[in-house]
Amino acid sequence: MRRTEMQLSLDDLAAAVKTVTAHQLRQYENGENNITVVRLWEIAQVLKVDVAYFYDSLPSEEHNHSDIFRRYCENMSGKQRKALARLMRAMIESTKM
Repeated sequence: MRRTEMQLSLDDLAAAVKTVTAHQLRQYENGENNITVVRLWEIAQVLKVDVAYFYDSLPSEEHNHSDIFRRYCENMSGKQRKALARLMRAMIESTKM
């Protein structure tokens, strides 16, 4: 994860972004809350990455179906989103080997 690569705590990142709290960042990372494009862009600026960085690890098929996926996720409970985020992280990590 880019934040940890840069050795930034959630508090450090929140202070740099200025429009988000560490608690909100934790919820984004855990998939408990949706993130706006503007907020994602602000975070990307602090992390010195392009917004595409957050999507690069997704297979190209996912890019084609992102609207369907987004709408599906909007109807998920926080618990379901958290579980999905864990699954996605595990899948991404397994492809890095």
